[in-house]
Amino acid sequence: MNDFLLALVLTFSLFAGAALIVITAKAIYQSIERTGCAWVGYISAIVAMLGVIWAVWKGIMP
Repeated sequence: MNDFLLALVLTFSLFAGAALIVITAKAIYQSIERTGCAWVGYISAIVAMLGVIWAVWKGIMP
C-alpha cells in the first residue's frame, strides 16, 4: 500500500510539474509579446522546474 501511495504521489507531482511547465511556457510567450524581453519568463520557468524537481525529490527522500 505504501508503494502504491508513493507511486500515486509521484504521478500527481509529475502531472502538476507538466502543467506548471505549460503555464510558464505560456507566460514566457506572453512576456515576449509584451516586452520583447524573455529573460523574466526564462528565469521564472527555471525556478518553477527547480521547484518541481525539489518537490519530487522531497517526495522520494523524506
